[in-house]
Amino acid sequence: MIVGLAGLFVALAVGLPAGIISSVRRNKPADYSLMVGATLAYAIPNFVLSLLLILFFGLWLGWFPLGGWGTPQHVVLPAIALGLPWAGLVARLTRAAMLDVLREDYMKLATVKGLRPAAVTLRHGFRNALLPLTTVIAILTAELITGSLIIEVIFGIPGIGQEMVNSVLASDYTMVLGLVIFYATIIFIANFVADVSYALLDPRIRSG
Repeated sequence: MIVGLAGLFVALAVGLPAGIISSVRRNKPADYSLMVGATLAYAIPNFVLSLLLILFFGLWLGWFPLGGWGTPQHVVLPAIALGLPWAGLVARLTRAAMLDVLREDYMKLATVKGLRPAAVTLRHGFRNALLPLTTVIAILTAELITGSLIIEVIFGIPGIGQEMVNSVLASDYTMVLGLVIFYATIIFIANFVADVSYALLDPRIRSG
């Protein structure tokens, strides 16, 4: 779960700003560069990215350990390998949602009233663009927390994914059932949080 949450932080910290900047700089070099980067990030398999990170940052530069678990440094490379491909997806979805919002009349009205461009983009645009992104982020949360099996194997992390595989190979059906229920609970909680966040982001849902 630590690796999954760290990967989620990477995905959102990279993807959301990239999508916002790309939408504001639409059809400009920054937009093209960010979208090409987002497409490449989403297209590269996480096991390939993991090996590249280990080779460059672990073996050549020696900044981070090559594998194992126990210190904050052990979290960095797995989190990047897990979250960076999804950051590309978040960037593309954020850009699409922001472009829809930027065309709305209330965005033009806020600009005419003299609000700063940053305030218009973040306070009015991004908040409304978050509504369609909320469901995707909730699904992404569950995916990152439960889907780090390959990352765990490559970096030698003693996580639940490895336990699931070992239980299947050992025909330990009780453990497999318990892990499936655990994964299903995480997915349920993520979708419940998404439903609650709708009301926090959109007052119309609360009043309805």
